[in-house]
Amino acid sequence: MSKVGFFRELGVGLALAILSGVLITWFGLSVAVGFSCFVYALFLVCRSSANSGKFALLFSIGLVFTLSFVFISSLLAFFVVCIGLVWLARNTLFFSGVFYAMGDLLLIAISFLFSAWAILETHSVFVAVWCFFMALAVGGCLFQELTPINNKSAGNDFQINANNKFQRAYKAAELALKRVVTH
Repeated sequence: MSKVGFFRELGVGLALAILSGVLITWFGLSVAVGFSCFVYALFLVCRSSANSGKFALLFSIGLVFTLSFVFISSLLAFFVVCIGLVWLARNTLFFSGVFYAMGDLLLIAISFLFSAWAILETHSVFVAVWCFFMALAVGGCLFQELTPINNKSAGNDFQINANNKFQRAYKAAELALKRVVTH
């Protein structure tokens, strides 16, 4: 997620942690976490270079957040839905391929466990939300050779590091196979 950037994502995580700390005093834990996840998804949509589907993605995420808030009574199930929607937004906008999606799912699961540990130790929603988004920002550095999906590029789902011979050979084979299949 090189488009988003480590420090920008850390800043957004800190702002969302402060926001969730304020929201929990007025509205409760589920509203604070759900709103923080929705604002993070909005941040991802705004930072994406994708040309189409942004409004549909935001609308569907907002609809699922609202419906899950109304109909899901378990707090853990609501958190899983929120985190799943964050994963969906990250993968729809920034990654292509199953392996990157599974790696990001593992990263989000580790971030959730990290924030669960933080809330059990500190009993602070601010610290838990901060730890969640901090772990996402640190984990986002693992995907530095990727750039966001560009809808204008024909066949280039991600940019390849020019120094990596294996990636260049893999991409050349993939393009050759695509040409054979389409012609």
